[in-house]
Amino acid sequence: MPFGTPIQATPGGCFLSFFGLAAMIFGGVCTWKLFVAIDIPPSKSDPELIMKLGFGSAIGVSLGLFLIRWAWRLATRSDMKNS
Repeated sequence: MPFGTPIQATPGGCFLSFFGLAAMIFGGVCTWKLFVAIDIPPSKSDPELIMKLGFGSAIGVSLGLFLIRWAWRLATRSDMKNS
């Protein structure tokens, strides 16, 4: 048999990827609200809100990408040694 069977896959990795998806959705909502907040005329805009939404979108997207990558590596990790 030329290929071994995966023996170190973690089924919880699929579950953890949903947290990454939730963080990506949060980042997307923050980005959408950021674009809406920037569209307001400068006299009525709130700089603190724009900063909060900007940081929220950056953190949400980057955390989501990290969690999805890490979770899928756990879910598909395998040791293909013939044992």
